[in-house]
Amino acid sequence: MHASEFGRLAVRLLAIYFVVEGLATVGNTIGNIYASQQLMPGADGIVRVILPLAAGALIQLLAGITLWLGADRLARRFGSVGASAAASGERWRIESFVIAAAGLVILILAGTSLVQALLSLVWRMEDVNVSASAHGPHLIAEALRMLLGAWLIRMAPRLAARLGN
Repeated sequence: MHASEFGRLAVRLLAIYFVVEGLATVGNTIGNIYASQQLMPGADGIVRVILPLAAGALIQLLAGITLWLGADRLARRFGSVGASAAASGERWRIESFVIAAAGLVILILAGTSLVQALLSLVWRMEDVNVSASAHGPHLIAEALRMLLGAWLIRMAPRLAARLGN
């Protein structure tokens, strides 16, 4: 199996993972509708609980569909061989792809979590007992995870070349 075929297969597996996670979140969201009606009657209570969960599910589903449709292009992008690493062959391309794929997973999961936290914070700001400073560390941590994921994607070829030596 060539690196490009391996890459396409790996991206499609990631796509399936994100679609399954998104569907699981949809299931959890539907299950939480009843609970939110009991705890916070009225439409406002449902929106406060459901919107952050639904946004996370939507991001994961869209990420999965996008990954599936763009598998070939992403495999070529993540596994592209630079001139300095051309002599290393297939191994370098696979290592580069694995690093970039790990970065992509981190980026999508952190992005989903960050959007859910922001939406939850916006809806809870109306409550007297909830302050933005209570959510600050979580928001910062998710933003840093997103930066790490983006950095891994961007630096994958260089990291693979450096780690391969």
